[in-house]
Amino acid sequence: MPWRCALTRMSSRSITTLSGVTQTLVRAVAISMLAMATACGASSTLPSGAGGVAGASDINACALLTPAVVQQALGAPGDSGVSQHMGATSACAWGLAGHPAANQSSVFVNLDQPLIYDRTNASARRGTGSPRPVSGLGYPAFVLADATGAQSLYIRLSAMTMIVGVNRSGASAEVTQALEKTIANSAEGRLRAGAVSATSSSDW
Repeated sequence: MPWRCALTRMSSRSITTLSGVTQTLVRAVAISMLAMATACGASSTLPSGAGGVAGASDINACALLTPAVVQQALGAPGDSGVSQHMGATSACAWGLAGHPAANQSSVFVNLDQPLIYDRTNASARRGTGSPRPVSGLGYPAFVLADATGAQSLYIRLSAMTMIVGVNRSGASAEVTQALEKTIANSAEGRLRAGAVSATSSSDW
């Protein structure tokens, strides 16, 4: 069984046993693995020519957001972020500074292969999901909610897929989507600036 297929099956069970930023980070990585699961039954390898694999994994996702942007998303100062690299995925999750309790407000940014965008969109349309197109980002984008109601914003950049999620206590779906768009615009700008390689430091 391909490693991503195995981890996909594992992550859906284990994510509910975690808490706080750790849970958010696992969710960020699991999102990409769930998208890859659409190919698990047909092939054990990625299709040839799938660009962006090295590009996403070479990015320091925790350098994509400044403290000010994280604070805007959370409604209070955030921590410095927890990073995770797994295969082609680079992810970072931020929580409230000094608040390690479970179910705290959190935000994540996940970078993965370009094909994740199309596969997730197609898989959701074949299943029970209902991806909603999002405009105003300069790139194709949609919002998709998972089984728990938590929504994520998917953006198809030229060389990778960016996935953004915000969990802010009391925030409506409309407010959450607006915050996710703000995060996506900020992160994309820093990507364009080229100052977020795996060895670059963040602003924290």
